[in-house]
Amino acid sequence: MKQGPAAHGFTGGLWTLARIRRVIKEATGAEYTSPSGVWRLLKRHGWSRQIPTRRAYERDEKVVMTWRSEVWPQVKPQPSIAKR
Repeated sequence: MKQGPAAHGFTGGLWTLARIRRVIKEATGAEYTSPSGVWRLLKRHGWSRQIPTRRAYERDEKVVMTWRSEVWPQVKPQPSIAKR
């Protein structure tokens, strides 16, 4: 698991209980029928649930800054003037 999901043929950088269950079965032959069993096994071995970062690692900050400075001002909604 430390090698990451890609090392086991999965796309995307996140582990799911279903993926872990499949790796366990392929590596050991043991089959867990419920995700809770996989979760208990992970906890017993010191693994914890991780919260992904808010920003994608593929994010290109230069492109984001360009969009914010050039495109957003053109499409940004203007506040409406309240009629009296």
